[in-house]
Amino acid sequence: MEILNIEEFGNALFIDDELQVSEKDEKLYSSTFVKSGISICKKTDIAAVIGGGDGGVVRECLQNNFNFVDWFELDPQVVELSYKHLPKITSRIKKSKK
Repeated sequence: MEILNIEEFGNALFIDDELQVSEKDEKLYSSTFVKSGISICKKTDIAAVIGGGDGGVVRECLQNNFNFVDWFELDPQVVELSYKHLPKITSRIKKSKK
């Protein structure tokens, strides 16, 4: 797992040498993911996010007025790296540990 700075895309998270997310285009992916869910669900005030360690989908849920988001990420290192190196994605998410 590593963070690389790519001139065209800013900081980017790679896992097993595969690009997972980059700061420049992440918002398009995350907002589309959340808005497509909103369009098919009747109740859009709570959500469970399984994976999504970079935090983009969680951020978009919160920006779309979800009252509660339960976030499960199997690998805490993904979350920690994202908070440390991808602040454009995670800066609006309050950290809490349970």
